[in-house]
Amino acid sequence: MGEPLTFGPIRVDLDTHTVLRPDATVRLTSIEARLLAWLVANPSRTVGAPELLREVWGYRPGIASRTVKTTVHRLREKLEMNPAEPIYLRTVFGAGYRLERAPPEGPGLVGRGDDVARVEAALGRGAWVTLVGPAGVGKTTLARAVAQRANAAVFVPLAHVTRASDALDAVRAALGLDVAPTPTAIRAAIERPSLVVLDNLEQLDAGALAGLADLAGPPLEVLATSRRPTGVPAERTIAVDVLGPTSAERLFRMRADAARPGWDDGRPLSALLLALDHLPLAIELAAGRLTVLGLEALESRLHERLDLLRRPGADPRVSVLEEAIRWSWQLLQPDARVALAQLCVFEGGFDVGAAEAVVRLPGGTAVIDVVEGLHRDSLLLRTPGSPGVRFDLYESVRVFAAARLADPGPVRMRHAQWVAAQLESRSDLLLGNLRAVVTRESSNPSLPPELHARLVGALERRVRGDEPRASAARLEAALARPLPDALRAELLTLRGDVHRQLMEMDDAMRCLDEAVRIGAGDASVCANALVDRALTQTSRGAIDAALADAEAAGALARGAGAWRTLARAHIQRAGALRHRGRTDTGPLYEAAAQAARAANDDEILALALCNHGGVEAENLRLDRAVPRRAARPGRRPGMPTSSSAWIARKARCA
Repeated sequence: MGEPLTFGPIRVDLDTHTVLRPDATVRLTSIEARLLAWLVANPSRTVGAPELLREVWGYRPGIASRTVKTTVHRLREKLEMNPAEPIYLRTVFGAGYRLERAPPEGPGLVGRGDDVARVEAALGRGAWVTLVGPAGVGKTTLARAVAQRANAAVFVPLAHVTRASDALDAVRAALGLDVAPTPTAIRAAIERPSLVVLDNLEQLDAGALAGLADLAGPPLEVLATSRRPTGVPAERTIAVDVLGPTSAERLFRMRADAARPGWDDGRPLSALLLALDHLPLAIELAAGRLTVLGLEALESRLHERLDLLRRPGADPRVSVLEEAIRWSWQLLQPDARVALAQLCVFEGGFDVGAAEAVVRLPGGTAVIDVVEGLHRDSLLLRTPGSPGVRFDLYESVRVFAAARLADPGPVRMRHAQWVAAQLESRSDLLLGNLRAVVTRESSNPSLPPELHARLVGALERRVRGDEPRASAARLEAALARPLPDALRAELLTLRGDVHRQLMEMDDAMRCLDEAVRIGAGDASVCANALVDRALTQTSRGAIDAALADAEAAGALARGAGAWRTLARAHIQRAGALRHRGRTDTGPLYEAAAQAARAANDDEILALALCNHGGVEAENLRLDRAVPRRAARPGRRPGMPTSSSAWIARKARCA
């Protein structure tokens, strides 16, 4: 029996004529199976209809029939996920059919096999297909690969052309035709189906592009590259994206091996490649620098990326990342340049509402229109967000555009104010932007101290425990400025928590004592400081003091309606009692869970339920422990996962 054939997610067993698709299982007819078997035996070769009629159907030479076309159509319906744009069973117009067993990928073309197949599937009789993507993503390389596989193709570079007449003259010359440089004359002189690659059309205006539109038509197909759609009639656009992580690493290793054999010191490459945006040009230029830098030095110099990522002595437009980005920048309208420079303050993404809150454009230009245009020009990338549509910038574009922000102060202030307005939200846009503002504005005297302190406090509550030394520096900077007592108490509580993480217990107590003292005027703030002091007292073995603080915190939090703090107070009180060997703390954890639900805080609820399950397990009330553990809505970073397995083992033994 032969091995099953694979066509992407589809598997075919020729012995049983079975096709396993993700959406259904279907069967091949006998003639479909014989046709597929013949094509499999002749991979990547164009097989004409006469040969198929003779070898598959057994017809005598000279007999014409439409049965091949009909059977190929039926076979595509079974082998292709999108039969209208086949990737594997391809029609070569005027010649026959070709079966591609795997997405094609030529020498040096890494991670683009599926893209080549998509482009070839989109090209058809008289088609105009445009490859669209950012500078350095590899549109030209992909177009060349497609052209090399075509039966007849010419490559026409047009980066320095701005008029349709000049472009048509270049096409005529590339095809070797002695005709007038008009679309009609050029097409009339072509004797067989041909492909023309028009490389770099983004600098042509709508009038010039309209003059080229009629090039596409039998027998001529057009494959264009541009950083934006051309807008010609019946255009089909294919977005060329950055490489995936695996392909990005493969490309880097390939280019690095060529630059300096033995460069690999075993260091993981994922962070470096992410910093390079997985952009092929950036990857190739960075790998080329290994001729003079080690991997660690290369990573450390990425803050100088626009000077670092260049290849001396070559065409600057395709060998210097900064020049590739400059080319796109120069094609923008003034409003779009202003907007892109201002959007550079965002880190971690933004949506249209955020852009409208931060970007200011002259003349009342609508920000939403400019954002849409920048995305169309491949200068903004759209990333998955929840909810709605989220945008971000390639890091190299951010660095280039930020250097052209004429007056950053007002833009950064609007960004900080937008971040402050989002502090109570759960948007996934917040953390990156919050970290960016705190890092950028810590030494900015024009940022109001209270706003700075609020932002620092919000960041520390979100990264609690992740980076204690950095947290300590940020908190000290905020505490060095004049603040209201309640806000200062909040930061002192966070500072005390950082000291505790670093096992600096005396310093932690000093901060927390001060927080309790100056926060006394705000019940919620004082209660929160008392909870953290109770935790620190428990860590020091001062159980009586811990119980007193936890009880006082609970009373204050209940009166203030601070349900999250009340839940934490219950958990700390129960923890202190368990240090004394008490096993009757279940009701406290139940009360903590109830308060956490009132606060709509899944993290604290998970902590309460996890600890309650541990108490029930210690008491061997396993029928109650396991359901409580299973009810946890989430897991706090650092929370042990082994306890649930321990409970399950106890249950099996009971």
